[in-house]
Amino acid sequence: MDFWKVLEYSLSVTVVGVLIWLVKLIFHDKLDARWHYFIWLVLLVRLVIPVDFSLIRTPVSVFQGIPVGRWIEYGRLMADRKGWSEVFVVLGRVYLWGAVLLGGYYLTIWAILRLRLLFAAKADEGTRQYVEEIAAKYGLKGCHDIRISRSSTPYICGLIHPVLVLPEDNARPEGHAQSEGNTRPEEPVIVHELLHRKWKDVAVNVLLHMIRVVNWFNPVIWFLTGVVQNDGEALCDQRVLECYSEEMEKDYGEMLLAMTRGRRRNPVKAGTSNMAGSYRNMRTRIRRISDFHRVPTGIGFVVSCITLILAAAGVSASTEAQGYAIHAIETEGELQKELLKAQLYHARTPEEAVWLFLRAAAERNVLYRASVLPGERVGEFEEFAYSCWRQGSLTERGSLIPTENPCLEETGAYFPRETFEGKQQYLIYNLQCDEERGTATVFVRPGNGEEGSAYTEWRLALVKEDGWKVWLAGDPGRMTGVYQEPSLLYGSTRAGDFRLEISAYNEAYFDSLGCVRSRMPDYRI
Repeated sequence: MDFWKVLEYSLSVTVVGVLIWLVKLIFHDKLDARWHYFIWLVLLVRLVIPVDFSLIRTPVSVFQGIPVGRWIEYGRLMADRKGWSEVFVVLGRVYLWGAVLLGGYYLTIWAILRLRLLFAAKADEGTRQYVEEIAAKYGLKGCHDIRISRSSTPYICGLIHPVLVLPEDNARPEGHAQSEGNTRPEEPVIVHELLHRKWKDVAVNVLLHMIRVVNWFNPVIWFLTGVVQNDGEALCDQRVLECYSEEMEKDYGEMLLAMTRGRRRNPVKAGTSNMAGSYRNMRTRIRRISDFHRVPTGIGFVVSCITLILAAAGVSASTEAQGYAIHAIETEGELQKELLKAQLYHARTPEEAVWLFLRAAAERNVLYRASVLPGERVGEFEEFAYSCWRQGSLTERGSLIPTENPCLEETGAYFPRETFEGKQQYLIYNLQCDEERGTATVFVRPGNGEEGSAYTEWRLALVKEDGWKVWLAGDPGRMTGVYQEPSLLYGSTRAGDFRLEISAYNEAYFDSLGCVRSRMPDYRI
């Protein structure tokens, strides 16, 4: 189990969840319970999409300012540098066992509950008829299986064949005489639970417990799932009040408070609904009841805007500018930090990787080079960069000093040896790649060079790791004469008295490394 991926997933979910929670606090009395509940769908989408989801990129993404992925990659690199890789392998196993144990605990509690209900007494005919009459009155579907059990409040249990469970002090078991003071549950209580059944809230409860299993080590996720549960109950309260007149609000609120009187905590069981929650959560529900008819009318447009912004911020990936930006270096520690940041940059396309490689070659810049250097070559390259810094051979921008620099003799493994002074012109031919590897040929000559003047040719190999990486596959050195473009495709055929020769190639021209101009392959006959 890759603990770093788990940590990135959990942190990204936490960021989105906290963002939604903060927005909910701002609009707590401005929007109704439906919005407060269904806005959590944004978090649900974030939960089910992959960690490295990047199909949709927007500048309003919350990950633009909170680059969770970069932080995790930085942590992974630092752990590898310090030799802590095995520690995080162990943490991965601990995480897996924790998830298995918590999932097993929930399954055990659910199985025990189902066994208790299997042997629990059935409600008498009068109670069943009472429930069916209420269901018919409000157009709801009743429960054929009604059980009497020890419980502080009624609840629905089960997904496929739901069971309505009533407390012992609110209903009498079948075959028992009615005792004094033993009354059936009040009508709003039954309506509340039947609405839970109608809107499949038990399934939501199961989903929230699965989220807790996956994120068992994250206390923020436990808090947020508790908020979602309470928002679901508040929405169910609102639906109950919509079935009654405004005068019912006070009585219904007093009934909820009565359920929590004398107890500070009433845990929600996995795979059930539960009308009564903790005292602290009940205060939120009472406040929502008091705001039931106070939500401003005509607020639909505002709600839509808020929801769209939250969706764009929470679900999309951040936009990233092409190219790696470097910063000034004053100490070896800052050099180490900048080298790590360079390795965290991922060239998204082969063209971008080649561009960074050429920028590094033109400036002899170790940071640009590190951004597209294959992982297997990073260790020795870092030692080379640190050695150059200690000898005073690097500028504050990470470039090799061009004159009297002993490090220039050691650059052959990372930079092309043959370059031209001043402005250079780069022509890239036959850049071709599949999903994993690629090749390209670079033709370099002086910026004012003409046909027949000196030139040099570099052969590049590309590989896709986290991003595209580049290294020199061949460096034949400086040559003179007319440069012949290497063909991507060559062939000949005879048509009657004529022989056709076909040569096809593709070309990209990097003008002073400022921009890329590409064109489709030319066909010469």
